[in-house]
Amino acid sequence: MADETLALIPLYAKIEPKNPSNAFSLPSDVSIDASLDPDADFDFPSTLVIFSETKKLDLENRFKRDADAYYVEAKRSVVSSVAQIPVWMYGVLVVLGWNEAMYVLFNPLYLLFLVLLASSA
Repeated sequence: MADETLALIPLYAKIEPKNPSNAFSLPSDVSIDASLDPDADFDFPSTLVIFSETKKLDLENRFKRDADAYYVEAKRSVVSSVAQIPVWMYGVLVVLGWNEAMYVLFNPLYLLFLVLLASSA
């Protein structure tokens, strides 16, 4: 899962179509907004880059670090949440199930069915 996620970083780092014939380029006669620096040339290809190489490496390292931290935290919480059934709970099960146990033992059909199940097991 992490490798699939990390494979998306280079995919979304730059805007470019899969088919090169669909690539867009600005015509040379497009005028630049006058409110911007009128002397500066507009570099359209540089606007298609979303993440630079250093930003991609930074995102990748941060993702790996966070994923490792979440994995360790999840592993720790699973280990701490594993518990055994308290002994008193077995006593509660015997007390609450006593009437059903007596019903099975004193009813011939249920007793026969219980013996058949026990012998087949």
